[in-house]
Amino acid sequence: MQGIRPDAMVVNAGRVLDGSASLGDMGQKIFDLVLAVASGQRTRTEIPGHQEFRLTHKSFEPLGPSCLPV
Repeated sequence: MQGIRPDAMVVNAGRVLDGSASLGDMGQKIFDLVLAVASGQRTRTEIPGHQEFRLTHKSFEPLGPSCLPV
């Protein structure tokens, strides 16, 4: 695939479209990767120390019935 850097992707699912991998093989690769990360393997962005993605909590004041149209 033109314009795609193999080192920039963990899984190139486009291989299914170009026929170089089967859907089953690609599904197994993704499943294995999810298991590895869930078991503690660091992701490609974690290895150099990137932490752009963070779960945050937001709280909102309830608006209550006063916000409903009459």
